[in-house]
Amino acid sequence: MQATPQSESKNHSASDNVPLFVDLDGTLLKSDLLMECLFALIKQSPAAQLSIPGWLMRGKTRLKRELAQRATIDVARLPLQKSFVAYLREQAKFHPVFLATASDAIHAARCRCPASNGAQNLKGNNRRQEILEVSNGGSFDYVVDTAANLPAWIKDRRAILVNKLKD
Repeated sequence: MQATPQSESKNHSASDNVPLFVDLDGTLLKSDLLMECLFALIKQSPAAQLSIPGWLMRGKTRLKRELAQRATIDVARLPLQKSFVAYLREQAKFHPVFLATASDAIHAARCRCPASNGAQNLKGNNRRQEILEVSNGGSFDYVVDTAANLPAWIKDRRAILVNKLKD
């Protein structure tokens, strides 16, 4: 798996102020906040895992909310794609950088990014709407690793692929 962007052709300048949106799960992080939350809950409260199937039967967004309400994760210890972090630090000189995730807002707030809110999963077209709102409907660059978020690319200026596309 490569953690550096696989496609990028334009040199940046200080006047290039187009926002850069970065997917958190599997792009900035080597893992996914949902999985980090699941493992944390099992470690912190092994008996809670008996409730997981019932939460999942009410939908993935509900599962994310239930896990986030019960599990504590240390965001400072999340596994980052270190080479990609260096890339983002460089890009932050030229772009406002925003994180986005389909993980629950309880944990995403600690990472300072828009997220699923217990009722709506911030994935695909929902993510696109959030990005368009933040970018005021203007151009943006988008960094992603999963095909599920391809609808967000519809209005982007440039798509940057990190790692291998899955889904």
